[in-house]
Order: sequence, then C-alpha cells, then structure tokens
Amino acid sequence: MNTIKKTLLYNWHFVRVVRLLLGIIVAYQAVSMRDVLAGGVALFFLVQALGNIGCCGTSACAIPMPEKKDTLSN
Repeated sequence: MNTIKKTLLYNWHFVRVVRLLLGIIVAYQAVSMRDVLAGGVALFFLVQALGNIGCCGTSACAIPMPEKKDTLSN
C-alpha cells in the first residue's frame, strides 16, 4: 500500500501532468458525447499519469545510469 501511495503522490513532472490533464479532458468529452472509444483513450492517459508509466511500463527503454568509477583506488 505504501508503494501505491508513493507512486500517486511523488515524482510528478511536466509530461505526467500533461497526461493527467489530457486524460481528464478526453474523459469529459467521452462522457458528454457518450463515446466509448474516447473513453478508452481517456483511460489510457489516466492510467499512464496515475501509474507513472510510459510507453514501456517496466522502464525498459530508460537510459542506464553510468557507473561511478572510484578515483581513489588504483
């Protein structure tokens, strides 16, 4: 339960906010127009924003961090 809370409350960035706003706007349009396809698109954006996942949810496309080299040892 603690990880879900951390995912929802922390690490918000610009793209995540844009996904949330886009999902809310499309969801409103889907409800007002009674459009199931738009509802699916809205759900897609909302899940991405709330779950902090992108095109690849496992971060498989993330760039690996370079390893720190110990400069003190020879």
